[in-house]
Order: sequence, then C-alpha cells, then structure tokens
Amino acid sequence: MMKKFTTIIISVLIGVLSCVPVASASTSSTRSAEVHKVIAKSESYIGTRYVLGGTSYRGIDCSGLTMDAFKAVGINLPRTSTNQYKIGTYIPASRLIPGDLVFFSFNSSHTVTHVGIYLGHGKFINATSHKGVTISSFSSYWWKAYVGAKRVIR
Repeated sequence: MMKKFTTIIISVLIGVLSCVPVASASTSSTRSAEVHKVIAKSESYIGTRYVLGGTSYRGIDCSGLTMDAFKAVGINLPRTSTNQYKIGTYIPASRLIPGDLVFFSFNSSHTVTHVGIYLGHGKFINATSHKGVTISSFSSYWWKAYVGAKRVIR
C-alpha cells in the first residue's frame, strides 16, 4: 500500500515538474547576451564628445547613448531621458543589475534630466557635458541627483 502511495506521489510530482517552464534559464542567458551587447555598444562610445541632441560617434548626449545602445538588441527607447523614465519596470537601487537604466535630476523640480546604463559594481556609463561618454561611479554627487532605475531588458 505504501509503495503504491509513493508511486502515485512521485508520478504527481513528475507531472507537476514537467509543467514548470524551463524558460527562466534560457531567458536568463538571453538577457545576459542582450545586456552584453548593450554594454559593448555603449562602451564603444567611450571618449566621444558630448553634443546636445547628438546620436552618433561625432557627438552624443546621454539619451542618445542609451537609445543607440539598446537599439543594438532591438529595443527602441524614446529620444529623451524624461521619456525613457516612463517605460520599463521600476527597480529599487538595492536591486540594480547590469543593463538597468539609471536616472538623475539636476534641476529644482526633480524631473529626470540625465540617464546612464548601470554596469555593475557601483558603476554606470553615461554621456556628460564635461567629459563626454565616460564610466562614472555612484559618488555622493550622483546619489544626490539619483531619481530611480528602470529595467527594460527582461
């Protein structure tokens, strides 16, 4: 009787487990590959000078950088950092992972005025008016201006 009961339980568990999606592993590797492409594309701009409204290697601004980097994986971001902040899933700072968009405000109304791509280990890539495209660390300067983060690559 116990053997029959055990066989039934095992059969039920196998049935349940066979219905569990295994896409999480492939989704994770797909996300990883997409994040790698986004970061590689954004890093190809390092040293490019800042040009307001720019979207090329001749000159680029912060949202142009993120827009072009994400285009490398078929994600079309809005043109401005303010509008980019309106899409994706909000992510608390404690949950940042590479590929997340990080947003900042440098005005008194606290509206989004700047965006970068989180690289991990407290660093992000962005285009600033003083340094062009560069990798920055989350210093007190950036934390004071930090608004939030969004995840657009699932």
